[in-house]
Amino acid sequence: MSLKKTRLVILSILSLAYIHSRAGTVDSLDIPSATMNKTYKAAVVLPSGYSNNKKAYPVLYLLHGGGGHFRDWLNLTPDKKLVKNLADQYNIIIVMPEGETFGWYLDSPFDPNSKFETYITKEVIQKIDNTYRTVRSNKGRVITGLSMGGHGAMYLSTRHPDLFGAVGTMSGAMDMNYMKYSLNEDFKKMLIERFEKLLGTSDVTNEVYAKNSVINMAETIKKNGMPVII
Repeated sequence: MSLKKTRLVILSILSLAYIHSRAGTVDSLDIPSATMNKTYKAAVVLPSGYSNNKKAYPVLYLLHGGGGHFRDWLNLTPDKKLVKNLADQYNIIIVMPEGETFGWYLDSPFDPNSKFETYITKEVIQKIDNTYRTVRSNKGRVITGLSMGGHGAMYLSTRHPDLFGAVGTMSGAMDMNYMKYSLNEDFKKMLIERFEKLLGTSDVTNEVYAKNSVINMAETIKKNGMPVII
């Protein structure tokens, strides 16, 4: 191998090592819930410079979709380094909490073991702020999510505008009225069973559906004036 080629190989190896060293680190954090009397895990991505200074970092809360769990954003994206790279690019902490397969990020009026609004807004945020150097106000805290998580992000930010400074929703399921969905019979049956467990009824005319659907919160969203990206 020529000297020129050898230098190119060495430079390539050093470049890869530098890129790897710059990648954000991932913590797996236990976050107990006194509300639900159980402990869930959350994935937390810290930007690469976090350990080299003492400054406070803004936090992005990234919610998973229905049928998923907290590690989906790390395990199921085509680029497995996507979240780490975003943490580095924007110099933020990214938190991926558990929302269970059909928790909808709300407090179930029927199931005492499904209180994810309280869990996220009181227990998760408090744990993150007490564990990491964060900007502890809505000026440094944003939230987004996919599908059920997109609904959850809009739902939580609308009901708790004091906690978040901006919100995003990706393919968000903005209406809990599943009768408006195009579904095959098997999937519809599964949804009915899950909604009965979560909301105590599968009757979409019951006010519990209207009360908890983000699509019916448009006036409150406008009143809050929070920046939204859809």
